[in-house]
Amino acid sequence: SRWLGVACASWVQVLAIGAPVIALTRNQPVASYFVRSALVFLVCVSMLLFMFVPKMMLVYKKPQEAPKSSNKYSKQHVNTSQQELKRYQDRINQLEQSLKQASANEESKNSDLETPSNYSNYEGIEKFEDDITH
Repeated sequence: SRWLGVACASWVQVLAIGAPVIALTRNQPVASYFVRSALVFLVCVSMLLFMFVPKMMLVYKKPQEAPKSSNKYSKQHVNTSQQELKRYQDRINQLEQSLKQASANEESKNSDLETPSNYSNYEGIEKFEDDITH
């Protein structure tokens, strides 16, 4: 945002120099076209340079030259994140165990229903079993 302000200040400079030059060249079409094109080019390039050159300088700066910042990725926040990660991992393990127990209980209920001894009370089950085996 600081660099956007600097870019806007450079636009004021381009306007301060460009407006009189445009006024001087208004009767000469080729010169007027060149001046207007140059002004548009300067405005666009100044914005791009003031936006991206500082970012590129930070990327290519050596690590020991990097400024110390108190952003959300500080060492204290990383430690807190590691504690939260351990807490979440413990909770995941608890939920996985609960899920295993629930699925084991469900399987035992289903296996009780599917045993042949439970079906022996029904009429014609022997005929059904004979049809399946033959």
